[in-house]
Amino acid sequence: MQISSEWGKGIATRPYICGVDDEAFLEVNARAFSWHPEQGSLDLSKLNDLFKEEWFDDEGFLLLEVENRLAGFCWTKVHHQSDLTVGEIFAIAVDPDFHGRGFGKPLTISGLNYLGM
Repeated sequence: MQISSEWGKGIATRPYICGVDDEAFLEVNARAFSWHPEQGSLDLSKLNDLFKEEWFDDEGFLLLEVENRLAGFCWTKVHHQSDLTVGEIFAIAVDPDFHGRGFGKPLTISGLNYLGM
């Protein structure tokens, strides 16, 4: 999903690819959530368990790449409850190396756009 051109050239989100993006995601997640005991300690085994959850949709797990490097992510969840569908941003983060560059807002917008589809 291309983010509005106002965010700059070379800035785009794309869906997560299981088995391909795992290592890069886990590294960014650990760095971004180093202060959080549960999210920051996510490992490959726990990640694979999350992939098996009924709510998991790789199309709603958006990665932000800047200059061919993973800079952040926005992981959404959609819950189908009887006749009601509810979406949420499950986890969102920017790699500390990319803090202060304004990537949180476009990540949030991409996630909300996905949920609104």
